[in-house]
Amino acid sequence: MLSNIPAHGIDEPATKDFVRAEIATVRTEIGHLRDELHQETGGLRTEVGHLRDELHQETGGRRTEFATVRTEIESVRTEIQSTANRIIIWAVGANAAMLGLVLAVTRAT
Repeated sequence: MLSNIPAHGIDEPATKDFVRAEIATVRTEIGHLRDELHQETGGLRTEVGHLRDELHQETGGRRTEFATVRTEIESVRTEIQSTANRIIIWAVGANAAMLGLVLAVTRAT
């Protein structure tokens, strides 16, 4: 019955030494891949670190600009308040003068 089945080279059983050699080859390849992965990961970490530094620099610059704008806004607010106070004082003075004029005119008549 076995004479009807053709014999091929792939039908030979694997020896322990052959399996051990193949496992060693696979482990070596995995080691190389692990080393490559660590190198790539290190490169990515360095690049992310540089990007983080750039972002902090940009953010710091923006914060300085915002602080300058806030200072300018406060200056304008103070100037507006001062002008409003002068207008109120002028209006009260003008009303007092008008009242004095009205009283003088009514006493004269």
